[in-house]
Amino acid sequence: MTRRPLVRRAVALGAAAALVAIGATYWIYGNDLGQEAQKMEAATAAFKSGQFADGVRLAEPLAARGNAEAETWMGLAYAFGQGVPRDRDRAKVYYLSAQGEQAHKTFYWLAEQYENGAPLVPVDHTEALAWYAAAAEMGDERAQLVLARVFRNGLYGVYPDPIAAAFWERKAGEQE
Repeated sequence: MTRRPLVRRAVALGAAAALVAIGATYWIYGNDLGQEAQKMEAATAAFKSGQFADGVRLAEPLAARGNAEAETWMGLAYAFGQGVPRDRDRAKVYYLSAQGEQAHKTFYWLAEQYENGAPLVPVDHTEALAWYAAAAEMGDERAQLVLARVFRNGLYGVYPDPIAAAFWERKAGEQE
């Protein structure tokens, strides 16, 4: 069981109940909460220094317990194949768990990285299109417009498809 639902439930019950639930959480997990923060700091440092295998080793158990920061790092690891084999589906699962409805912003950012290349990421238009599609399906207007342009102009090996282009333009126009 993760701590987030416990604390959310406690806060919904009111301040006194929240304090009791938080105390119970500390009692159940002991000093693990402080250790978790230290492990997260170590995982973040490993990822930032390019020690991806170590970052994954440290972040994966934290992500399994619902730590949103660890889930985001694991999503990045799987999206770029750093420390683990590249796996778009697993990356999406981590991002959706960590970021919920805001994951489309990360999907769009990943698409840009693959479209333009980045320090650790070679240009890969197929991967970019897959991430743009994931963002567009979640309602990201920018991604919908990119897909409309790709289908309209037949970019990146995609055959021109005016119907698909019109579909994505219409979806983008429906955004508020």
